[in-house]
Amino acid sequence: MRAMTLDFLPPLLRGIGTTVILIAALISFAMARQSTELQRKEREQKAATVSAPAASELARLSEEVEELRLETEEDTLVEKVFENRWFEWVGFVGTAVIAGSFYLESFLKRPQRKIDEAAEAESRMALEEVVK
Repeated sequence: MRAMTLDFLPPLLRGIGTTVILIAALISFAMARQSTELQRKEREQKAATVSAPAASELARLSEEVEELRLETEEDTLVEKVFENRWFEWVGFVGTAVIAGSFYLESFLKRPQRKIDEAAEAESRMALEEVVK
């Protein structure tokens, strides 16, 4: 009896790992979008309920708004990239292609039992004929 080779196992595990990463990315993007939408709605509701500030507070508030605007400008480029649907889908498709290639490699490396069994039976028959 021949020892079974496990050449198919490493690509199979890489495929499973890449699939897990793909699923985690899909879930995290969905949760991030949902969270962003909730935060935007809350800001809109708060902005609608805020009353007009006094004149002395207006200068202080405008300074704070300017500081906050400068801080958020740094984050807007990253947000634009992550909000881009093409970025998401190209990433998802790329990860799926990588996972698929690992599964295909694993499939091609798996032991082919029927072929091996037929070859073994043929060699046994040849051996029996030689022994006779």
